[in-house]
Amino acid sequence: MDYLSNNVAVNLKRFRQYRGMSLDQMAERTGVSKSMLAQIERGQANPSIGVLCKITVGLQIEFEDLIQTPKVTDSPEGSTPGARPSIKAVIFDIDNTLYSYDKNHIYGMKALTDYCESAFGKSAEETLACYKKAGQIMIDRIGGDVAAIHNRLLRTQGMLELWEKPVFPHARNMYHAYWDTLIRQSQPVPGVIDFLKELKKRGVRTGTGTDMTAYIQYKKLESLGATPYIDFMVSSEEAGVEKPHPHLFEICVEKSGVQAAECAFIGDNYKKDVEGACNSGLRGIWYTQEQEPEHETDYPIIRSFTEVDIDHFLK
Repeated sequence: MDYLSNNVAVNLKRFRQYRGMSLDQMAERTGVSKSMLAQIERGQANPSIGVLCKITVGLQIEFEDLIQTPKVTDSPEGSTPGARPSIKAVIFDIDNTLYSYDKNHIYGMKALTDYCESAFGKSAEETLACYKKAGQIMIDRIGGDVAAIHNRLLRTQGMLELWEKPVFPHARNMYHAYWDTLIRQSQPVPGVIDFLKELKKRGVRTGTGTDMTAYIQYKKLESLGATPYIDFMVSSEEAGVEKPHPHLFEICVEKSGVQAAECAFIGDNYKKDVEGACNSGLRGIWYTQEQEPEHETDYPIIRSFTEVDIDHFLK
Protein backbone atom coordinates (compact mmCIF):
# COMPACT_ATOMS: atom_id res chain seq x y z
CA MET A 1 0.00 0.00 0.00
CA ASP A 2 1.51 3.36 -0.98
CA TYR A 3 1.40 6.31 1.38
CA LEU A 4 -1.48 8.06 -0.45
CA SER A 5 -3.69 4.97 -0.39
CA ASN A 6 -2.87 4.51 3.28
CA ASN A 7 -3.79 8.12 4.07
CA VAL A 8 -7.10 7.85 2.23
CA ALA A 9 -7.88 4.50 3.87
CA VAL A 10 -7.31 5.80 7.39
CA ASN A 11 -8.99 9.16 6.89
CA LEU A 12 -12.05 7.79 5.11
CA LYS A 13 -12.74 5.20 7.77
CA ARG A 14 -12.29 7.77 10.53
CA PHE A 15 -14.72 10.17 8.88
CA ARG A 16 -17.31 7.42 8.44
CA GLN A 17 -17.03 6.09 11.98
CA TYR A 18 -17.05 9.54 13.53
CA ARG A 19 -20.30 10.35 11.79
CA GLY A 20 -21.82 6.99 12.66
CA MET A 21 -22.36 6.06 9.02
CA SER A 22 -22.58 2.61 7.48
CA LEU A 23 -20.89 1.76 4.19
CA ASP A 24 -24.35 1.62 2.59
CA GLN A 25 -25.09 5.15 3.75
CA MET A 26 -21.74 6.42 2.53
CA ALA A 27 -22.30 4.75 -0.83
CA GLU A 28 -25.71 6.40 -1.17
CA ARG A 29 -24.34 9.80 -0.19
CA THR A 30 -21.23 9.73 -2.40
CA GLY A 31 -22.33 7.71 -5.42
CA VAL A 32 -19.37 5.37 -4.94
CA SER A 33 -20.23 1.67 -4.61
CA LYS A 34 -20.15 -0.02 -1.22
CA SER A 35 -17.62 -2.58 -2.43
CA MET A 36 -15.29 0.14 -3.70
CA LEU A 37 -15.54 2.09 -0.44
CA ALA A 38 -14.78 -1.08 1.54
CA GLN A 39 -11.71 -1.74 -0.60
CA ILE A 40 -10.54 1.85 -0.17
CA GLU A 41 -10.88 1.62 3.62
CA ARG A 42 -8.86 -1.61 3.62
CA GLY A 43 -6.20 -0.05 1.41
CA GLN A 44 -6.92 -2.56 -1.34
CA ALA A 45 -7.78 0.01 -4.03
CA ASN A 46 -6.10 3.06 -5.50
CA PRO A 47 -9.06 5.38 -6.04
CA SER A 48 -9.03 7.70 -9.02
CA ILE A 49 -9.25 11.47 -8.68
CA GLY A 50 -12.85 11.19 -9.87
CA VAL A 51 -13.74 8.77 -7.10
CA LEU A 52 -12.02 10.91 -4.46
CA CYS A 53 -13.92 13.96 -5.71
CA LYS A 54 -17.23 12.10 -5.37
CA ILE A 55 -16.33 11.19 -1.80
CA THR A 56 -15.32 14.71 -0.79
CA VAL A 57 -18.45 16.24 -2.34
CA GLY A 58 -20.74 13.62 -0.79
CA LEU A 59 -19.20 13.99 2.66
CA GLN A 60 -18.78 17.76 2.33
CA ILE A 61 -15.11 17.68 3.25
CA GLU A 62 -12.01 19.17 1.67
CA PHE A 63 -9.86 17.10 -0.68
CA GLU A 64 -6.85 17.76 1.55
CA ASP A 65 -8.71 16.27 4.54
CA LEU A 66 -8.88 12.96 2.73
CA ILE A 67 -5.30 12.68 1.50
CA GLN A 68 -3.36 14.32 4.32
CA THR A 69 -1.10 12.23 6.54
CA PRO A 70 -3.10 11.26 9.66
CA LYS A 71 -1.70 12.70 12.87
CA VAL A 72 -1.97 11.05 16.24
CA THR A 73 -3.54 14.16 17.73
CA ASP A 74 -5.99 14.70 14.90
CA SER A 75 -9.41 13.26 14.11
CA PRO A 76 -11.77 14.25 11.32
CA GLU A 77 -13.50 16.78 13.55
CA GLY A 78 -10.56 17.84 15.72
CA SER A 79 -10.53 15.13 18.39
CA THR A 80 -8.34 12.07 18.96
CA PRO A 81 -8.33 9.33 16.33
CA GLY A 82 -11.41 7.15 16.42
CA ALA A 83 -12.75 9.12 19.38
CA ARG A 84 -16.09 10.88 19.47
CA PRO A 85 -17.51 13.37 21.96
CA SER A 86 -19.17 11.78 24.96
CA ILE A 87 -22.96 11.59 24.87
CA LYS A 88 -24.59 14.60 26.51
CA ALA A 89 -28.18 14.11 25.34
CA VAL A 90 -30.29 11.02 24.69
CA ILE A 91 -33.42 11.28 22.58
CA PHE A 92 -36.00 8.49 22.49
CA ASP A 93 -38.61 7.46 20.00
CA ILE A 94 -41.84 6.69 21.91
CA ASP A 95 -43.94 4.05 20.14
CA ASN A 96 -42.36 0.58 20.31
CA THR A 97 -39.38 2.07 22.14
CA LEU A 98 -40.65 3.33 25.50
CA TYR A 99 -43.62 0.95 25.39
CA SER A 100 -45.06 -1.65 23.00
CA TYR A 101 -47.42 0.09 20.60
CA ASP A 102 -47.98 -3.10 18.59
CA LYS A 103 -49.16 -5.06 21.60
CA ASN A 104 -51.44 -2.36 22.94
CA HIS A 105 -52.87 -1.38 19.56
CA ILE A 106 -54.65 -4.75 19.71
CA TYR A 107 -56.40 -3.71 22.93
CA GLY A 108 -57.35 -0.35 21.43
CA MET A 109 -58.81 -1.94 18.32
CA LYS A 110 -60.79 -4.42 20.41
CA ALA A 111 -62.38 -1.53 22.30
CA LEU A 112 -63.16 0.22 19.02
CA THR A 113 -64.75 -2.85 17.44
CA ASP A 114 -66.81 -3.47 20.60
CA TYR A 115 -68.14 0.10 20.44
CA CYS A 116 -69.07 -0.20 16.77
CA GLU A 117 -70.85 -3.50 17.37
CA SER A 118 -72.83 -2.01 20.26
CA ALA A 119 -73.67 1.32 18.57
CA PHE A 120 -74.14 0.26 14.96
CA GLY A 121 -74.38 -3.54 14.89
CA LYS A 122 -71.15 -3.77 12.91
CA SER A 123 -69.04 -6.92 13.11
CA ALA A 124 -65.36 -6.76 13.99
CA GLU A 125 -64.52 -7.60 10.38
CA GLU A 126 -66.69 -4.75 9.08
CA THR A 127 -65.14 -2.32 11.53
CA LEU A 128 -61.59 -3.29 10.67
CA ALA A 129 -62.26 -3.02 6.94
CA CYS A 130 -63.86 0.40 7.36
CA TYR A 131 -61.02 1.55 9.62
CA LYS A 132 -58.52 0.63 6.92
CA LYS A 133 -60.51 2.28 4.13
CA ALA A 134 -61.07 5.47 6.15
CA GLY A 135 -57.34 5.63 6.88
CA GLN A 136 -56.45 5.47 3.20
CA ILE A 137 -59.00 8.15 2.31
CA MET A 138 -57.59 10.35 5.07
CA ILE A 139 -54.00 9.90 3.85
CA ASP A 140 -55.05 10.70 0.27
CA ARG A 141 -56.80 13.88 1.41
CA ILE A 142 -53.91 15.05 3.57
CA GLY A 143 -51.52 14.37 0.73
CA GLY A 144 -48.29 14.07 2.68
CA ASP A 145 -46.34 12.18 5.33
CA VAL A 146 -47.25 14.44 8.25
CA ALA A 147 -48.58 14.00 11.78
CA ALA A 148 -52.23 14.34 10.79
CA ILE A 149 -52.17 10.91 9.14
CA HIS A 150 -52.03 9.44 12.67
CA ASN A 151 -55.06 11.42 13.94
CA ARG A 152 -57.58 8.83 15.13
CA LEU A 153 -60.35 11.43 15.39
CA LEU A 154 -60.05 12.05 11.65
CA ARG A 155 -60.05 8.29 11.17
CA THR A 156 -63.20 7.68 13.21
CA GLN A 157 -64.90 10.63 11.53
CA GLY A 158 -64.12 9.07 8.19
CA MET A 159 -65.51 5.71 9.30
CA LEU A 160 -68.81 7.33 10.27
CA GLU A 161 -68.98 9.15 6.95
CA LEU A 162 -68.51 5.87 5.09
CA TRP A 163 -71.24 4.24 7.15
CA GLU A 164 -73.49 7.34 6.87
CA LYS A 165 -73.79 7.50 10.63
CA PRO A 166 -73.96 10.65 12.81
CA VAL A 167 -70.55 12.14 13.54
CA PHE A 168 -71.75 13.46 16.91
CA PRO A 169 -71.25 12.01 19.48
CA HIS A 170 -69.73 8.90 17.97
CA ALA A 171 -66.47 10.22 16.48
CA ARG A 172 -65.13 11.34 19.85
CA ASN A 173 -66.51 8.28 21.62
CA MET A 174 -64.72 5.98 19.15
CA TYR A 175 -61.52 8.03 19.46
CA HIS A 176 -61.56 7.63 23.24
CA ALA A 177 -62.49 3.96 23.08
CA TYR A 178 -59.32 3.34 21.10
CA TRP A 179 -56.81 5.65 22.74
CA ASP A 180 -58.01 5.45 26.35
CA THR A 181 -57.86 1.66 26.22
CA LEU A 182 -54.45 1.56 24.53
CA ILE A 183 -52.94 4.02 27.00
CA ARG A 184 -54.53 2.35 30.03
CA GLN A 185 -53.05 -1.00 29.04
CA SER A 186 -49.56 0.33 28.20
CA GLN A 187 -46.56 -0.32 30.42
CA PRO A 188 -42.99 0.93 29.99
CA VAL A 189 -40.65 -1.61 28.44
CA PRO A 190 -38.41 -3.38 30.96
CA GLY A 191 -35.63 -1.23 32.32
CA VAL A 192 -36.37 1.97 30.41
CA ILE A 193 -37.56 4.04 33.39
CA ASP A 194 -34.48 3.05 35.40
CA PHE A 195 -32.36 3.93 32.36
CA LEU A 196 -33.98 7.37 32.21
CA LYS A 197 -33.41 7.87 35.93
CA GLU A 198 -29.72 7.04 35.61
CA LEU A 199 -29.32 9.44 32.70
CA LYS A 200 -30.86 12.23 34.77
CA LYS A 201 -28.58 11.45 37.71
CA ARG A 202 -25.60 11.97 35.43
CA GLY A 203 -26.89 15.29 34.13
CA VAL A 204 -27.63 13.97 30.63
CA ARG A 205 -30.35 15.84 28.74
CA THR A 206 -33.22 13.55 27.74
CA GLY A 207 -35.96 14.08 25.20
CA THR A 208 -38.30 12.39 22.75
CA GLY A 209 -38.46 12.61 18.96
CA THR A 210 -41.68 11.07 17.73
CA ASP A 211 -44.03 10.76 14.78
CA MET A 212 -47.57 11.49 15.95
CA THR A 213 -49.76 14.31 17.19
CA ALA A 214 -48.34 15.98 20.28
CA TYR A 215 -51.33 15.69 22.62
CA ILE A 216 -51.61 11.92 22.54
CA GLN A 217 -47.84 11.52 22.96
CA TYR A 218 -47.97 13.68 26.08
CA LYS A 219 -50.74 11.43 27.40
CA LYS A 220 -48.63 8.34 26.77
CA LEU A 221 -45.57 9.74 28.55
CA GLU A 222 -47.70 10.71 31.55
CA SER A 223 -49.27 7.24 31.74
CA LEU A 224 -45.88 5.53 31.44
CA GLY A 225 -44.46 7.55 34.34
CA ALA A 226 -41.70 8.94 32.12
CA THR A 227 -42.45 12.67 32.41
CA PRO A 228 -40.20 13.40 35.44
CA TYR A 229 -37.21 12.34 33.36
CA ILE A 230 -37.98 14.04 30.03
CA ASP A 231 -36.49 17.50 29.43
CA PHE A 232 -37.95 18.21 26.01
CA MET A 233 -40.23 16.78 23.35
CA VAL A 234 -40.31 16.99 19.57
CA SER A 235 -43.25 15.62 17.58
CA SER A 236 -43.82 15.45 13.86
CA GLU A 237 -46.81 17.71 14.45
CA GLU A 238 -44.44 20.39 15.71
CA ALA A 239 -41.80 19.77 13.04
CA GLY A 240 -44.28 19.60 10.16
CA VAL A 241 -42.48 16.51 8.84
CA GLU A 242 -42.02 12.92 9.92
CA LYS A 243 -38.85 10.95 10.49
CA PRO A 244 -36.47 10.42 8.79
CA HIS A 245 -36.72 14.01 7.55
CA PRO A 246 -33.65 15.95 8.79
CA HIS A 247 -35.74 18.87 10.06
CA LEU A 248 -37.22 16.83 12.89
CA PHE A 249 -33.73 15.79 13.99
CA GLU A 250 -32.50 19.38 13.68
CA ILE A 251 -35.17 20.47 16.18
CA CYS A 252 -34.14 17.63 18.50
CA VAL A 253 -30.54 18.85 18.42
CA GLU A 254 -31.61 22.47 18.90
CA LYS A 255 -33.65 21.60 22.00
CA SER A 256 -30.92 19.36 23.39
CA GLY A 257 -28.57 22.33 23.68
CA VAL A 258 -25.56 20.28 22.58
CA GLN A 259 -23.92 19.33 19.29
CA ALA A 260 -25.47 16.69 17.02
CA ALA A 261 -22.47 14.38 17.55
CA GLU A 262 -23.16 14.53 21.30
CA CYS A 263 -26.76 13.31 20.85
CA ALA A 264 -27.82 9.67 20.86
CA PHE A 265 -31.16 8.84 19.26
CA ILE A 266 -32.73 5.52 20.28
CA GLY A 267 -35.58 3.99 18.33
CA ASP A 268 -37.06 0.74 17.02
CA ASN A 269 -37.44 1.78 13.37
CA TYR A 270 -34.20 1.06 11.54
CA LYS A 271 -34.79 3.45 8.64
CA LYS A 272 -36.67 6.26 10.38
CA ASP A 273 -34.95 6.37 13.76
CA VAL A 274 -31.48 4.93 13.25
CA GLU A 275 -30.52 5.83 9.71
CA GLY A 276 -32.46 9.09 9.93
CA ALA A 277 -30.55 10.14 13.05
CA CYS A 278 -27.16 9.15 11.65
CA ASN A 279 -27.79 10.95 8.38
CA SER A 280 -28.44 14.10 10.42
CA GLY A 281 -25.22 13.76 12.41
CA LEU A 282 -26.64 12.17 15.57
CA ARG A 283 -25.71 8.73 16.86
CA GLY A 284 -28.48 6.38 15.83
CA ILE A 285 -29.01 3.39 18.13
CA TRP A 286 -31.34 0.54 17.21
CA TYR A 287 -33.63 -0.74 19.96
CA THR A 288 -34.59 -4.27 18.89
CA GLN A 289 -37.44 -4.74 21.39
CA GLU A 290 -35.95 -7.57 23.44
CA GLN A 291 -35.19 -9.51 20.25
CA GLU A 292 -32.06 -10.40 18.35
CA PRO A 293 -31.52 -8.04 15.39
CA GLU A 294 -33.39 -9.12 12.28
CA HIS A 295 -30.35 -8.35 10.11
CA GLU A 296 -26.71 -7.37 10.43
CA THR A 297 -25.99 -3.72 11.03
CA ASP A 298 -23.08 -1.35 11.52
CA TYR A 299 -25.10 0.61 14.08
CA PRO A 300 -25.03 0.17 17.85
CA ILE A 301 -27.84 -2.00 19.20
CA ILE A 302 -29.79 -2.08 22.46
CA ARG A 303 -31.65 -5.36 22.78
CA SER A 304 -32.93 -4.61 26.27
CA PHE A 305 -32.65 -1.54 28.48
CA THR A 306 -32.01 -3.86 31.43
CA GLU A 307 -28.68 -4.85 29.85
CA VAL A 308 -27.23 -1.39 29.22
CA ASP A 309 -23.99 -0.45 31.01
CA ILE A 310 -24.80 3.22 31.26
CA ASP A 311 -21.26 4.47 31.90
CA HIS A 312 -19.99 2.59 28.85
CA PHE A 313 -22.98 3.79 26.85
CA LEU A 314 -22.18 7.46 27.50
CA LYS A 315 -18.53 7.24 26.40
